[in-house]
Amino acid sequence: TSSNYQTLPAYFEMINKPHKPSVHLSPRQRECLRLAAEGHTASSTALQLGISIRMVRFHLSAAREKLGAVSTVHAVLLAYQLGLLEHDD
Repeated sequence: TSSNYQTLPAYFEMINKPHKPSVHLSPRQRECLRLAAEGHTASSTALQLGISIRMVRFHLSAAREKLGAVSTVHAVLLAYQLGLLEHDD
């Protein structure tokens, strides 16, 4: 059982590492993620960026896929972990 205690920290370190270290997000994908991180809806993001709601959803979906994220919240977290979003963006 002592070996389980040695592997738990390694396991948590592994799951907390970003999934895909060499991801490239387009500027629009990063902008949509940044606004989502600030709590904007697809509708308010569309208004702010001057694009359609459908395009916002497209950019967020593409970002999720590139990051291997299961949700937009997960994508935002991974983007911050990978340094693709800065806290003062």
